[in-house]
Amino acid sequence: MEKKPLPRVEKIESGEGTSTDVMLELVRLPAFQRSAVQSMAVTMTLILAVACVHIWSGRLEGVSKVDKKAKGLRERKIELRRHMHIENTYTRTLLPMMRNQEARQTVRKRSDIVTETDKAGTESDHW
Repeated sequence: MEKKPLPRVEKIESGEGTSTDVMLELVRLPAFQRSAVQSMAVTMTLILAVACVHIWSGRLEGVSKVDKKAKGLRERKIELRRHMHIENTYTRTLLPMMRNQEARQTVRKRSDIVTETDKAGTESDHW
């Protein structure tokens, strides 16, 4: 087996082509190998882009399905507690207050009716 000499790296002025072109020019690959490297570079770029999107969207958090289920159950439990707290607050404090207020209003209405009938009764006595 003969040892092939390593390709020489020449200095390339900045702004000459894309980074893939620069890399291919440095290595000086034959045409069929260049296309393979270019397609591999495009594939790797796409894979990296998809992975970044998944990471940013929160899908690729490294959390197992069991942990996600537990997290969902925990959130539902907290939501249920909040709902029960609101319901308990309503039934323990607001509802009795509203009932008391309604009861006071009905007592006032009854007392108004009683006073009107008393007035009517006393007025009829004068005639």
